[in-house]
Amino acid sequence: MTNPRQTSRKKHSSRTPASSKSQEQCPLCRIIGNEEVDQLFKLARGKGPALGFFIVATKNMKGHKHRYMVVLKDHVRDIEPGTESQAVARFFRFMIEFRVDFAIMESTHATIGDHWHRVGTDLDPTADDAKQITDTERFEVRFMKAGN
Repeated sequence: MTNPRQTSRKKHSSRTPASSKSQEQCPLCRIIGNEEVDQLFKLARGKGPALGFFIVATKNMKGHKHRYMVVLKDHVRDIEPGTESQAVARFFRFMIEFRVDFAIMESTHATIGDHWHRVGTDLDPTADDAKQITDTERFEVRFMKAGN
């Protein structure tokens, strides 16, 4: 999740739409209507229309039992930090329902870099991408039994 207090990150005051050609070729743009979506939601913005998001299982589970992503419906690379925080918080509430250790990752190693999304995954150390997860900016949630 982008930290809005960091000064080294470029601030994006508005969404930057991509060309229709890149939208036609974008696998994330083709999910709605072609794959089963787990959750749809909209988030209001200060100015402008609400933004639509969805949560869907990733096509490649990479050896995980739980691997999902939250995706902006529009083909846009960056969103305002406040809206991003709200989308990731909603995704957090979705992921926590599995009651397993998980991480929500920044797009450090995203294969689709021009469409805003974040991946959340269980923390299975034997998964195909376990090393890649450790090399990615992320936040982790660990469940511990009382007394540990």
